[in-house]
Amino acid sequence: MKIQEEKQQQNNLNNNVTVHLQLATVALGDTFCMMITANKSLEDLQNSNEDEIEDGRINEKSDFATSEKQFSILHTIEYISLELHHAITGKYKFGIPVLSPRCKCDCVGGETICSVEKYQYRNCSNNNGGTSSICYRTHRGGQANTGCLTSGKAEICCQIDITPYKDWTFQAIRLKQPNTVVVLRYKIFERKLPSKGVHWTNTFDEILRIPLNKGTTKFELNAVSQELHNQITGSNNQHKIEINAVGGRPHKQIEPGMYFYQIINDSPPQLREGVPLNGPGENSLEKFGWLRLDEKNGGWIVRKGLEKITQAQHIRVDDCKAQRYRTTFNVEQFVLKNGGNLGEESQIEELINFDLGTLVNDETWVNSIKIGDREAIVEHAEGAALTLTIRTETKPNVVRHISKFSNFTGTIGPNDISDETWFAKFRVS
Repeated sequence: MKIQEEKQQQNNLNNNVTVHLQLATVALGDTFCMMITANKSLEDLQNSNEDEIEDGRINEKSDFATSEKQFSILHTIEYISLELHHAITGKYKFGIPVLSPRCKCDCVGGETICSVEKYQYRNCSNNNGGTSSICYRTHRGGQANTGCLTSGKAEICCQIDITPYKDWTFQAIRLKQPNTVVVLRYKIFERKLPSKGVHWTNTFDEILRIPLNKGTTKFELNAVSQELHNQITGSNNQHKIEINAVGGRPHKQIEPGMYFYQIINDSPPQLREGVPLNGPGENSLEKFGWLRLDEKNGGWIVRKGLEKITQAQHIRVDDCKAQRYRTTFNVEQFVLKNGGNLGEESQIEELINFDLGTLVNDETWVNSIKIGDREAIVEHAEGAALTLTIRTETKPNVVRHISKFSNFTGTIGPNDISDETWFAKFRVS
């Protein structure tokens, strides 16, 4: 923390007022302290307590305790966190689709199995036992007649069931550019005069959230602190403390775009990124989020699903009579389940073809992520430098307490994953 000081003279209506400006550059976790003392020149106090102030201790000489009119108030401003507030401009719930095709190859000349009327572009969801799954039927003519007794082309028809994988539900959100908010903790300590030495009591404690969207913000400390100041001093004089905060956005942050997390009861959201994800108005089968939850009706839907799934399905018949065929889908982020032949039971096989991306919460610069209905708040673990210009009409004593180790024991060694990263562990400090 760096501190600079300068004076400015301002002419009031009746008297001259000396304005003191303290310029302090603070980092995340730093605390800025100012002590206001009356009925004794602050220059004398600073000279008399120079050694104590350098050590970060706030002591006063015994002659201060002899007058009840003499007082001291300590103001502290702690830089406790930096928050990035991302507005949520769109969202939806989705699942990982499981495609379960069951097909039947039909040779020409026998009993009609694959009827065009029953299978070509047909939605069978209502015939599949409720809204928990989606059902489409497809029909393909002109197939190889291998194994058939007739020379005509064979036909193949399929029923495709679509269900969410393991009943997992995900929330997709679209985030805007963040608003930067600095969180400060403002305290006031009053000097008490017990029989034994000087005692300081915390009489005011408030959390301040300062927006820095334009890079700078000017504000006055809470009016409650002014009232408290007058109660302590027995004076009605206005003792203003005006602060101008200047700071920028951190170098590392979440970029605007689409993110998602799995909805798990009694578990905080773990935000994910790194995979193509449909926006609220998109329905591409090549991105995550094409199997969506219809929150109004409580069922699963695929927008224009009948046409899209029918066009995405590709079938190759190896032996029509033996019911050997291959079916694939030109889609992404799904699970393919072998449902066997229509009307027959067969062994279920799954082909998993999805990627959940990476966790944003695992980034070293992320301390925590809170997601609400309208915004996502990312608490930055590294923060950004903050410059505070403090304007007072009374010269304050500025105290800087440097943290230091007295003694400690510990170990230094590589982590369990990589030899490139080393950790220092302090057992006692």
